[in-house]
Amino acid sequence: MATDFLDSALTLIGSTLAASVGAFFSARFGGRQRAQAGEAKQRRTTASMIIDRLLAVRALLREAQQFRDVADWRDAIESLYEALDDARYRLPDGFRHVKRSVRSAIGEATSLSLTDSWPRSQNDADDLADYNGEWTTNAMDYFDVVVDSLRAWRDASAKAADRTSVRSFDSWLAATNRYVPGGTR
Repeated sequence: MATDFLDSALTLIGSTLAASVGAFFSARFGGRQRAQAGEAKQRRTTASMIIDRLLAVRALLREAQQFRDVADWRDAIESLYEALDDARYRLPDGFRHVKRSVRSAIGEATSLSLTDSWPRSQNDADDLADYNGEWTTNAMDYFDVVVDSLRAWRDASAKAADRTSVRSFDSWLAATNRYVPGGTR
């Protein structure tokens, strides 16, 4: 009888301990999975917002030779800059330069890179540079690289997302032999 009681007590203690350990690990891993799911959702939302705005400016670049309405350019560029500012703390380190790089690409193609800091005026049309097919193509191609990298970041696992990066505009130009700052052609 004492043996039955001892066996029952040991079984009860073992079951309770096993249930407690199981509950602990379930809560621990469940919480981690919820956090990772939340981070992935935030990554998807952030990337989608930036991609949409990059593609809007890219569409203007594609029509830059014919489409010269600076007010529309300003709205699209400022919206893109706002999205990049909002996302700057969520983007991995390999994307920290993206606003500066996008600003450079826009500036080379249109001269509107600093439009977010200019006062609006009646003579906005004077602010748009003459169309330059080479620099417009460079800007569009660089935007494609940034969009592809943002998509890779958006779709990456939590571990891989932090290692995702994109070249700066200047280093991309040099790597593709389009232009080497300080070099000759």
